[in-house]
Order: sequence, then structure tokens, then C-alpha cells
Amino acid sequence: MTTNLWLSPHGIWYFRKVYLLPSGKRKETRKSLRTRCKRTAKEQVINLLACEQSSRRSSQPLPHAPTLPVTVTPDYLSQHLEHYIEVKARRCCERELLTNRCFITRYIMYLRQDTIFDATSSTAAASFLDSLTVAIPTKNKHASKIGAYLHWLDKRTDIDVTNPFSQLKAYSIDQAERLIALSSEIDEWKRWVVLLGRFTGMRCNEICQLHRDDIVQVEGVWCVSIDQAEDYQNLKTASSKRVLPLPVYLPEYFNIEGFIKFASSREGRLFPEATIYKGNCAHYFWQMV
Repeated sequence: MTTNLWLSPHGIWYFRKVYLLPSGKRKETRKSLRTRCKRTAKEQVINLLACEQSSRRSSQPLPHAPTLPVTVTPDYLSQHLEHYIEVKARRCCERELLTNRCFITRYIMYLRQDTIFDATSSTAAASFLDSLTVAIPTKNKHASKIGAYLHWLDKRTDIDVTNPFSQLKAYSIDQAERLIALSSEIDEWKRWVVLLGRFTGMRCNEICQLHRDDIVQVEGVWCVSIDQAEDYQNLKTASSKRVLPLPVYLPEYFNIEGFIKFASSREGRLFPEATIYKGNCAHYFWQMV
């Protein structure tokens, strides 16, 4: 019973109830008992719990809860956008609100025209940022504003909303060069992930989900085959399936013989250290670098 009591910072006792929603999320409700006396509060809680049990016995079985959406669609983002803007208006200036609305709406429109239905897909988020013809800082600002909205949805709705922008960041040429310079100081497998991304243009998840057999020779040229032959491999679209040659004429940056030796020493996944989370092999990569 003490778990049903909650003392506010003002010294008022509340009746506290925690529910488990169909989505698996926990939801808490509180009702003021309008007393500062703990004994009185306990008596009221006993009465409230007794009333609930009596009502539960006499009531008819409730219908099953409706099935919650599995994916976060563009329409779902649009549905809650106005409420989000209203909440932000309490502490943001008009210009900031316009920026938030513009960036979020831009993402919604991109999802609709590119037929990517799950707004929480890391592939969708990365593809969206790649499509923007704006400066690097503005791309990162898009990731920040849209990510904040998705985080808000996750905390205030009944379904789990993953924020694919949380670890997504665009890099300028100078930043990319600094990253390459620092690659010699990290683990070998991480270094190859960074170098493959820099010199092939592959997305991080495409790299982290590579299998040893995806490193192939085509007419004597070492290449990377981007496919989804394995259960954990996912491609954005059918056209994402492709074969890319490895850089041969950049030995000072990409030692192809060293990479082939590394790939030959692996069994199964090329980078098994990259933990798979919700179908994404690169979810934790940037936290590990």
C-alpha cells in the first residue's frame, strides 16, 4: 500500500497508481488526497483500493486494447506536430518555432515522397540528411530538431519511438580528414569501418553488416558486395544492392592488402563487434569509437 502513496514537494499526499500499457510502457497517474497527514492518507488509499477491487468484480470484461502501430509513419508524425509546437511555444520564440516546424515538416515530406514508411529507421534518417543541399551545420541542426521531436513523442505516446538522429552527424571535409587521422589510434576493426565509409561512400550500417563473403574479386579487382543475403542485412531499397571497388590508388590512406588480410582472418560477420540492435548493426558504433 505504501507504494500507492506519493508525497509532493509541497507536503501534500497523493494516491499513486502505475499501469502497464499494451505497448509495454509504464504509465503513472496521481490523485491528490488533500491532506498532509500520512495516517489520513493511508486510510484514504485503503478505501480507494477497496473501491477499485469491488468495481473490478462487478464490471464486465473489457474489450481487448486496439493493436498499436508497429511503425512510425509520416501521418503519425503529422498527427502530433501541432501539439508539439504548442508545448514548445511556452518556452521558445516564434523564430525557433518556425524552424522546428519547417525541419520536421521537411522530414515528413521526404518520407512520403521516398516511400520510406518507418520514420525511426536509421537508413531513412541518413538518407534524408544526404538529400539536403545545405551546409553541414544546417544538416546537423535538422538532426537535432527532428530528433528532439521524436524523443518528445517517445515520452508522451503509447508506442516506442526510436530516435535515429541521436548518433547521426554530418561531417565537413576538414572534420572527415581529422577523423581519418585519428583512425590510427582506435581498434583495427573500427579503423576499417571508418576508412570504408570515407573511401567507398557506404553508409555506416551497410559497412557494419558486411559478411566476410561480401569481399569479392571481380575481374581481378577487389570489391565490396552490398547485399542482404544474411538475416541481419537490410537495404534501403532494391537499388541499394550494388558492388563497389575498393580504393587501389590510395595506399597512404587505405592499405588494400592490409584490409584483405583482415577480412580473411574473420569468420561470418566482418565486424561482429558492432552489436545488432533492432535490426541495425551500426546502432552503437559511434558510441564505441
